[in-house]
Amino acid sequence: MTDRRRLRPALALLACLFGCGAATIAVKHAAEAPASTTANAHQGGVVAAPQHALVGKAYVQKTMLPPAGSRETSPGLDLARGWLNVTRKPTSGDLRGRIVVLDFWTSCCINCMQTIPTLARLEAKYSTDPVLVVGVHTQKFDAEPEVERLRESVIRLGIHHPVAIDGDRGIWEAWGVTAWPTVVVLDTQGRIVWESAGEPDEAELDDVIQSALAEGNKDGSLTKEPASFVGQEFDAASPLAFPEKIARIPGGYAIADSGHDRIVLTDESGKLVDVVGDGARGNVDGPFATARFAHPQGMTALGGVLYVADTENHELRAIDLKAKTVKTIAGDGKLGEGHLEGSKPAKKTTLRSPWDVLALDGLVYIALAGSHQLATYDPKEDVIALYAGTGREDRIDGARLGKSAFAQPSGLATDGVSLFVLDSETSSVRRVDRKAGVVSTLVGKSLFTFGDVDGDKETARLQHPVGLAYGDGALWVADTYNSKLKRVDPKTGATKTVASPGAAHGDLFEPAGLAVMPTTNAGTLLLVADTDHDRIVSYLVGDSAPPKAWPITGLSAPKPAVQP
Repeated sequence: MTDRRRLRPALALLACLFGCGAATIAVKHAAEAPASTTANAHQGGVVAAPQHALVGKAYVQKTMLPPAGSRETSPGLDLARGWLNVTRKPTSGDLRGRIVVLDFWTSCCINCMQTIPTLARLEAKYSTDPVLVVGVHTQKFDAEPEVERLRESVIRLGIHHPVAIDGDRGIWEAWGVTAWPTVVVLDTQGRIVWESAGEPDEAELDDVIQSALAEGNKDGSLTKEPASFVGQEFDAASPLAFPEKIARIPGGYAIADSGHDRIVLTDESGKLVDVVGDGARGNVDGPFATARFAHPQGMTALGGVLYVADTENHELRAIDLKAKTVKTIAGDGKLGEGHLEGSKPAKKTTLRSPWDVLALDGLVYIALAGSHQLATYDPKEDVIALYAGTGREDRIDGARLGKSAFAQPSGLATDGVSLFVLDSETSSVRRVDRKAGVVSTLVGKSLFTFGDVDGDKETARLQHPVGLAYGDGALWVADTYNSKLKRVDPKTGATKTVASPGAAHGDLFEPAGLAVMPTTNAGTLLLVADTDHDRIVSYLVGDSAPPKAWPITGLSAPKPAVQP
């Protein structure tokens, strides 16, 4: 077993598993946040989390922990500028007697997102044991620590444990952390027994937790009291929950109702046509009414089939629009290991967080955010093949195979000739010349160069953009962390804001997807996923009026899930 129990000296040299790492950025202070949220724009709040009686168990020493005398006492979490998922501010005393698993994360990072399900499984396993997971959110991007924005991220990502807001990086620096994610385990006395930079090995982390429990049980230091301060942020029920991608389909639109784990189909006017999925998170093929997805994202139509990037299932799914059925094309429901190489039968291919898909010339292009690559699916041959990207997280132009590098590709678009890619972590727009096999950059510089600036390709700046569409001779970008819509010239890279968030994000709040509606004499009309407002809006480019709500007639929130 790789010795990850004491990695403090090595952390300064590590980035996260695929390079999302060493943070040497200036971080703006977040506003003070309350220990709990009682109301917000969604008329939600925070409720006390269900409490489980702690049950005494016979724990097994699975692995050797550092000798007690050599363990470093943790710096604590007193520098947190606020908390989420709590009913009151926790104290250091609240953490004593528990095995605490700290997750240093940031909401933009795909490796952090891929760590959340691992922690959730362990939380469920140890729900009746004195084990507590605590997130420490230290931002990469300037926009991330804004309290309401981070609160929405916590709800959207399904995080149920307390989260400390490290808005000025005080905790990060006190702990000497340099990589997202970094996971640290504390014993019952608040001393460090294990830490790992990058996505943690679940079995190894589980063994450490079990061993720390065994130690605490033996010396009598385990608490018998539940963590009564743990709460759960929530938003009020609405027809849509965090819609993230929109795709044109014959006769209307497909909308990824990601927070409800389903796909919504409408006609051109917004009238509901059908719903794919029962609204419960899962991985189920079959009829529309019983199918299940896990945070679905990009969609594209080809030959009567709607292909879906089922992100958290790490699968490519196919919706037969005529037969009204869903089936899995590629992926096995588990996070793929390593980078994609060569080509292989789709059913034997594992994927890492597919985020968008695009049909072009008989192929389905796939943006693999989790491995920082592009792939293709050939429906005739039933084969998945690497298309571009070495798997290194970076912005490197050049030959699409063997040299080019991407950083969490999250959006795809085409003018029918070139393939355009939105590279979220470098805040850039990339172009793939399919004929020459060469990748170039239209807008953007590097992992830590971002902002909100209009101008030519050298001066323009975006901030973690996620949505991309092409229409009327232009690229349209959902500049997500700036809560803006922008026009990018596909030839020159010149960038201009066309819609802004408005006061207190009243008009747009983290839009994550968009589509160009049929051309009108009035100009370009965009259909936009106004993600953190849980709605779809339309916007006529150049109109002085703000985006207008585009309600889906006949749509309601899903009923509470009945587990199969």
